[in-house]
Amino acid sequence: MPVGEMLSEVHSSQIVDAIMTIHQLARRGHHRSAMEEAFFALQYAPTFLPLHTHMGELLLQEDRIPRGNR
Repeated sequence: MPVGEMLSEVHSSQIVDAIMTIHQLARRGHHRSAMEEAFFALQYAPTFLPLHTHMGELLLQEDRIPRGNR
């Protein structure tokens, strides 16, 4: 879903707030809390690719993806 389309969605403010919270939590080193926030945000925008990208980055930061799959 393009960003413009996402912003026109009914839940766009929740998505923007969630992404901001995910960034803040990750910067503080609270990767699990950031991931939990991302999972909650999936309810509002399950196909929003940047959200999935953030989730992948969090998994990499936590070293939760096996090295052979990188």
